[in-house]
Amino acid sequence: MIKIILNSIKNINIFKLQLLILSGDTGFYSMLTFMRKKYSPEELEAVPGILSIQYMFARISDYRHDAYVGSVHGKELDYIKKLKEYRKVGLLTDKNNTLRKIARIFTENALGETTVYIGENLSYPNEKIYKFKAEELKDHEEKFEMNVVILFR
Repeated sequence: MIKIILNSIKNINIFKLQLLILSGDTGFYSMLTFMRKKYSPEELEAVPGILSIQYMFARISDYRHDAYVGSVHGKELDYIKKLKEYRKVGLLTDKNNTLRKIARIFTENALGETTVYIGENLSYPNEKIYKFKAEELKDHEEKFEMNVVILFR
């Protein structure tokens, strides 16, 4: 997908002004990484949005300076190690690294009491924030939409 977008931009270079709008934080697993490979910083103007994990921590009235913050989009993470290293873990999940999968890993490793906050559609009128213990979530049938997860030990 990224190659398609970059090729499209290259093919329309006849225009003086090009605009690519992306959502989220420009410095956190962003397409800006790929754009910087093709364009110099002077050729780009990045206007950041609020990071969804930042928003989620605020919505649950907590801070994140002592948390591990990461993304599991298309990659694996040692959840147990991160939760033992940090008291809090903020994650962007995907369809392979589901909340049920994460909850089962915690439950199987005697961390079923881990508090799991789930944020869906953050900052939109249909925003939902849920709170579970990992033990409750491991067999939960509801499929959550693309979300942000905050884990507390």
